[in-house]
Amino acid sequence: MKFLNTGLVLIGMISVLIYAEEEIKFVTCDFDLDPEVQPRLPTECQNLDALTRESLTREAESFKAFNEKLLEYEKSFNKDTEEDIYKDWEFRAKLYGEAELNSCHNNTDILEEYLDCLKEKREVMVLEIEKKMTNNN
Repeated sequence: MKFLNTGLVLIGMISVLIYAEEEIKFVTCDFDLDPEVQPRLPTECQNLDALTRESLTREAESFKAFNEKLLEYEKSFNKDTEEDIYKDWEFRAKLYGEAELNSCHNNTDILEEYLDCLKEKREVMVLEIEKKMTNNN
């Protein structure tokens, strides 16, 4: 099994094209840190080598930390209603635009390098959120 390419990670999911016996198929591995979800993942996601599984888990942890910080920032505005949870769409667009997560995909075909790049960019995004929170207070 060889990983050829990966998709953009925006909601904590890794989408991977897997080359297997002359056939390319699309497989999604959602490592959302919930152990109950993992047995329901496709076979390709359950039979990963230790390095790949560890990399996917670290990436999921990275996304979780980033998402929690972003939600903490938005919650600080106290603008949630019964119908809507407040989202600072302008800040989100700026944050994602400056992070250029797609450059991780453009710079490597190696899954572990791609995931490490995403983690590094998310760390910068968390720092930007913290800076924004400090400036708003």
